[in-house]
Amino acid sequence: MELNMFDEFWFKVKIQSAHGVFAVECQILYPPDILAPVLDADGAVVTRLGTFLGPGDNEVMLNARLEDDQPGKIIVALNKFGDETPNTGAGSLFDVLFHCVGEGEGEIRFAQSRISDAEDKTFSSKWASAKIKVAGINIVSVDIDVVSRGAEPQELEVMWDIAG
Repeated sequence: MELNMFDEFWFKVKIQSAHGVFAVECQILYPPDILAPVLDADGAVVTRLGTFLGPGDNEVMLNARLEDDQPGKIIVALNKFGDETPNTGAGSLFDVLFHCVGEGEGEIRFAQSRISDAEDKTFSSKWASAKIKVAGINIVSVDIDVVSRGAEPQELEVMWDIAG
């Protein structure tokens, strides 16, 4: 995915071919020199709950925080409470909001990931990563300042901002 400086985007985490899922725990590793998660007023990472564990009368807790308040690693916990009906199939687990803070290329990947059932039995799982490229800022403004008509031609100044 190619982005520009200061862009924000949702990193969407989905599950495929699942049965009996009640909890997901993972670490999301990201390059802090080019990305930063958006934080709320309490310091939690801004997230959205997906539809896989969320529909119906289920109580679902989603918590995402920076590990030790340091950039580079997000700890995510997603737990289903109440309804004992297992969730099966495929769907969206959660989304994380990121902000582009620097130019470069990197990868968002998972570490120490765990998916479990109601009895806390862990399922084997394979997690995919996402490659990210953040480019400089595109042209953001062009100004032409006309001084007067009929006078000598004036120089036109074109201004733009490009990172780097």
